[in-house]
Amino acid sequence: MATRKPLIVNPTASQIQELPNGDSLDGITNITTTGSITTTVPSGRTPIVSNTPSFRAQLSADQSLANETRTVVAFGAEDFDSDGCYNNTGSTVTLNGISVPAYSFAPNVAGFYYVFASTSIQCNQDELKFARVQITKNGSSDNEVKAACINGVDGGGNTIKFKEATQTASIIIEMNGTSDYITIYSDADHDNAAGATLTLPSPPTVRSYVHAYKLIM
Repeated sequence: MATRKPLIVNPTASQIQELPNGDSLDGITNITTTGSITTTVPSGRTPIVSNTPSFRAQLSADQSLANETRTVVAFGAEDFDSDGCYNNTGSTVTLNGISVPAYSFAPNVAGFYYVFASTSIQCNQDELKFARVQITKNGSSDNEVKAACINGVDGGGNTIKFKEATQTASIIIEMNGTSDYITIYSDADHDNAAGATLTLPSPPTVRSYVHAYKLIM
């Protein structure tokens, strides 16, 4: 098997991707070389060969939402957490030297991260008027927020109500690796007079979850 050689994706990029043994280029394997290959990493750049830190978490139990109240989504069940950067508890904790609020992800490596979140909100009856999921950076609704929502009216101008709605949102966020964190929020508007209870379904439904990973750029 040929010696592993680094493949520079972009000479000006901050990272280098390496081809593992057995990978092929246009169907050619066992590439042999004569002499040597020299790779120069620009000053201040670091070779990186993975999309970590990364994590995925989902609800560990149903979560009630107060009407028209922005609430942190309690993604308490981790599917994986490559570098221990996600806080799956309801209290602020210190991870990798970073203070991480409840149910938040604070990667300890600077870079750009892809974040995806989904929440499924239910009512007892067709009482749901509006539902939203928010991806926030450092807890601010004005800082790196992507929201998905539903609402509407029928042909007679009456508010359309739902029993259940699933919202999804995604965004690429730059993180500094020392203090920035990501938190998912949800809020909803329902027919409060009917005494509806909003919940985020837990597994095996798996419609409410969040994941994030570092981009190789």
